[in-house]
Amino acid sequence: NISDPLTYVDYNLHTFQTDINTIGYDWKSFSGMSYVVDANRCYFVRTLNGDIYRIIFTAFEGMSTGNIEFNTELLSATNITERDLLNTFVLYPNPTSTNTTLIYDLDQSFTDLTIHDLSGREVYSASIVINGFSSLELPTSNFESGTYIVSLFNEYGSLYKEKLIVY
Repeated sequence: NISDPLTYVDYNLHTFQTDINTIGYDWKSFSGMSYVVDANRCYFVRTLNGDIYRIIFTAFEGMSTGNIEFNTELLSATNITERDLLNTFVLYPNPTSTNTTLIYDLDQSFTDLTIHDLSGREVYSASIVINGFSSLELPTSNFESGTYIVSLFNEYGSLYKEKLIVY
């Protein structure tokens, strides 16, 4: 609970907890008919490789949708290699029987996204511009059950892939 979470960087004054997989609930409160996000609260998260991020929640639609909006900022980074960049997007939920969300934090601009089944048939493609931390909903609810490959191509032709399972 600090006066300006956007400029606060004294995270070294605090003790990091280890082995957690959730962030608390105290970043929001219920006020009458809607949720209010605490503007003076931020979280500092240290990844397994030592990177430290500031997370600030900006919106919560409520339990009916579970949609949450937040901003992240990398404050302290370890040495990032090209291999680390390969693992900077995930698909959630995966496996899925509904639409899935591509969540990414990429330092490069990507312009094309394709989804292929294992026979190589393209089942979805989109021209996109992504750079930084964000998400994109993919219309996978109408896909047949099976395994798919989601591919991102950057402006230099580099390719990054993740497996998607639809049931």
